[in-house]
Amino acid sequence: NDFSTVLLKNLPRNISQGVLARTIAIMGFDNKFDFLYAPSDFDTRRSKGFAFVNFSSSANAKDFTRAWSQQQPFGARTNKKHPP
Repeated sequence: NDFSTVLLKNLPRNISQGVLARTIAIMGFDNKFDFLYAPSDFDTRRSKGFAFVNFSSSANAKDFTRAWSQQQPFGARTNKKHPP
């Protein structure tokens, strides 16, 4: 199965989209993803605890999923999200 979008779940409510992007980059995936969406509550500005990350290739998405699962930054898990 080829996929390029990954759903990150169980992220801390206090993490910002910028911190998440930097974390992904530090893990070695800088310039390998082209879209990151981590919704937050408009009133509290707190994360809703999940994010979507789209990678430039299926191989990058698979490599990231493996690395994220091994490192478990923030204690989070991943699920593959297949594009429509």
